[in-house]
Amino acid sequence: MLGAHALCLWGCSGWPDQARPDQQSSDPALAASPLREIQPLCDGSDGARLVYAAEPGWGFVYDSFTAAHGAEFLVVDGQCDYSLKGRSLRGLQRGHLEAAQASRLAAELQFGRYASASSYRPDRCADSALVVLQDDSARLVFGGCPPGRSPQVWSDAFAGIARRFPDLETESQPAWGLTQLLAVRDPAPLGSRRASAWTAELDLDEHAIDPFSVSIGVDPSAGVLVEDEPTLALLSELRWSALADDPDASTLYVEDENARRYELFLRDEPPSAIAAAVQAALMP
Repeated sequence: MLGAHALCLWGCSGWPDQARPDQQSSDPALAASPLREIQPLCDGSDGARLVYAAEPGWGFVYDSFTAAHGAEFLVVDGQCDYSLKGRSLRGLQRGHLEAAQASRLAAELQFGRYASASSYRPDRCADSALVVLQDDSARLVFGGCPPGRSPQVWSDAFAGIARRFPDLETESQPAWGLTQLLAVRDPAPLGSRRASAWTAELDLDEHAIDPFSVSIGVDPSAGVLVEDEPTLALLSELRWSALADDPDASTLYVEDENARRYELFLRDEPPSAIAAAVQAALMP
């Protein structure tokens, strides 16, 4: 969940609600103009209306694999349907906003007003993620460094997504389907966690990598794409079991019939339209 890893996601140096909001627009040409009204989030269209997306930032070599479609994202379309991905094993999820929920989310995220603050660009810290909010008018960008005196719309929008994302993640339903799986041999001691039995026919060792072979990052195409129902069903069972023990669990630990242990990293493959919306939002 976003709140559980705010330090890494939003950078080691800052957090949007630490900003000192400025009631005026960041664009002098718009400063004297009244703010646009909050716009309806769900307008009946099929395309993406709201996109929140975050890169993983600097810190974990396996992020290049698990976060190939963003470390976190939320995409809401004009029908009030949404797709969401967090960092835990909950992975890709979906849900539907009722009218009251959509109105509240639009208000908290200042939907439709981003053009008034889109020219504001706080410095980006080297250790931080790129975090983006995009509405039907423009894109807001946060790079992790303390934003200082920021436009009210900018501050309210990022503070709003920080509050609302964990709630939406909890309320959503799994949308697990095609899953890219990366197995790492001989993981570090598990501590209080136990290794679950790997009973699928898929030979993990055939697709596994050694931990010492990774120094900078893992190719997003590494591992194997899981498509068969029995293996996907086992992964689902293992996910729920791990999440029951630790709601923030992000990897699985398994042991095969030959007593070989692996740490499993999973990446749910979103629908192409969702992946495209996220990638477009994260473009420099």
